[in-house]
Amino acid sequence: MTTEAFFDRPDAAALIEEARVAASMPVAVHEYDDVEERALLTGCGSCQVCRSASSTREGAAACDASRATAAQQAFNRNGTVPFVCHLGLSCVVAPLDQVTDVHSVITFGPFCPSEAPEGLDATVAEGLLNVGVEKTVSLNDVARVSANGVPILVDWTVDRIRALRQAFASSEITVDAPGDLDSAPHRPRPEKSRARISGPAPIIVVALAASDRAAARWYLRNALEEAAALPDGTVHARAISLVSQVLEAAEHARLPTTDAWNALKDLVVMHRQLADVAELSRACIRVLGCVLKNVDVQTTAQIAVVFSEVSEGYADGVLLEDVAAKIGTDPTAITHSLQRRFGLNFSELVGKIRIERAKRLLRNSQFGISEIARRVGVSDASNFGRLFRKFEGIAPLNYREQFRRAA
Repeated sequence: MTTEAFFDRPDAAALIEEARVAASMPVAVHEYDDVEERALLTGCGSCQVCRSASSTREGAAACDASRATAAQQAFNRNGTVPFVCHLGLSCVVAPLDQVTDVHSVITFGPFCPSEAPEGLDATVAEGLLNVGVEKTVSLNDVARVSANGVPILVDWTVDRIRALRQAFASSEITVDAPGDLDSAPHRPRPEKSRARISGPAPIIVVALAASDRAAARWYLRNALEEAAALPDGTVHARAISLVSQVLEAAEHARLPTTDAWNALKDLVVMHRQLADVAELSRACIRVLGCVLKNVDVQTTAQIAVVFSEVSEGYADGVLLEDVAAKIGTDPTAITHSLQRRFGLNFSELVGKIRIERAKRLLRNSQFGISEIARRVGVSDASNFGRLFRKFEGIAPLNYREQFRRAA
């Protein structure tokens, strides 16, 4: 399926519209070859200042040139690139795919960074004069949002576009296996590489498989409180990103996610209306509750016991052999099941739970590192530091310091 044909599909167009509503700014997809922009494939939303700039030949050319330069950087880096357009407004561009010598990119913007200094109106007015637009143009319909949050929404949208396109490709080539008459119908799903997901997403998925709503809520709320404590204003975008990560991992774990993906669409549309972390957390857990209500508890009974034992015993040195003996199975069977379904082994599950619990203590208590290590079941501060860096990429003291600076 060509990129143009893909974006002609109603569900692909709906995804772009959801992204526009979530970001509160225009979203567009353009196609390029190695030399120049070929076509606008799809887009939704516009603002008065862009319409005014594009009304002149010079303005349209300057807009295309700004986007093309950023698009080339995005292709070279194979990643998201923020840039400032010829008017001085902010945008973000990211690559979608490459077919031979043809590329496509998605662009979010323009927007006004909430961190930007005053005087942006004068910068835009000068930019308009440079392309032959002399009238004053209001910026009232240009979103004012944190510059840190937009790339997160862009990455989330790119992930969903790629997953949707892979699902379409899989459905186009899938055929019924001979004699497979008893197979239940299922939604086509692309095979995914098992790149490990950082953060609390894997623990939340295990909690969902174990039908432990309270634990799923705790780890989700902990992550959102962490995001809200930082000054970059990205808590809403991070919430959508986290729920999306959880659903991706839940799919790999063979949990039922169709209803949850549909519910996530509603969250994307209304997430900016949620005033605080408590409201946002409740909305996110409602999405994940769509997984919970459809979990087959008989097929996940062993996971439920494992998760319960680890959740209750992580601070007391819970051992794989003891959990296996309680279930009446071999320790390797537990490890293989966790690795196959959730992408982590028993010790990693215990480690992630310890670190998530420790992060809350680092943010909200005055306990020293050695005391926090003891409270989460790690023998000494040195081992705790190594474990923390393994999962978080920074030292515990550095993690704590960033929240003290934010406060």
